Formats: sequence, structure tokens, C-alpha cells
Amino acid sequence: FYKNWECYQNAVSVDAEAYPEAWRQLGAAVDRCTVKVNGQAKQMSKIDCYVKAIETGLDGVPELWCELGRQGSVRVLGRTLEDRECYAKALSCKEPLPDGYFRDAWYGLGCGGGGRVGEEDVTQIECFQKVLNRESADAPAWYALGAALGKDIG
Repeated sequence: FYKNWECYQNAVSVDAEAYPEAWRQLGAAVDRCTVKVNGQAKQMSKIDCYVKAIETGLDGVPELWCELGRQGSVRVLGRTLEDRECYAKALSCKEPLPDGYFRDAWYGLGCGGGGRVGEEDVTQIECFQKVLNRESADAPAWYALGAALGKDIG
């Protein structure tokens, strides 16, 4: 019998453009796989699958943008985006971020120096404050906020 990831793999091998959710699920299920794209076998990483999911219709799914942000820079939708740009896209999606991704997106954007979320410019300090407003016991966010605020030498 087939495993779920083999079904997703077969779906995208038959029609690589019609099933963005299959690309998403395939990326979530495996680290690497081989997919036939336009009749040619191609090695795909988890991130390749997430990029393909975005490029075939899931560009409004914030979790995918967070996953890409964790990679540093990534080429998607014809552009190379830095991690902070991916996190800003995640935070700009209409769909709300699940808790773990909320933290990762704001923290990642803060580590990148802040950025534009929707129509609003958000500073590095504001990013870390958003993390801490949600979870006050986040030690890395406290440390990063302290570093962003600078050293108070008395």
C-alpha cells in the first residue's frame, strides 16, 4: 500500500501545477524526494517543495513563508528573498499565524533588523516586543531585545 507522501509525490509528478497543497504536504512529509517534472526526474528538497507550493497558488499561507525564512535567502516567484523578507510576507498574509510560527516570524524579522509588514514599517525592537507580549518567558527574545536596545554603561 502507498504512504501519504508517495501519493503527494505521484500527484505532483502527474501534474506539477495543479496541486499546490500536494507540494506543501510533500515538503512537510519528507526531507528529499524525486519527482518527475515535465517528464524528467528531479531531486526536490523540502524547501523546493514549499517554493513550488507558493509558486502554484499557496502564496497566502504564512507557514510556508516562515519555512522559507528559516533557510536564509531563497529564490521564489522569480526573486531571491532574504529571510526577513520571507518573515515579513508571512506576517502580511491574511491567514493568521499559528503560535509557533507567530514567534518565529516576529523573532526572525527582528533578527533581520525589522521590516515592512503590510503597510507598516516595524523596527527590530518592536519585533522582539511582539514576541515578548505573547510569551514573556522567551529568553532568546529578551536577549535580542537587550542587544537591540544597546548597552547601558553606567
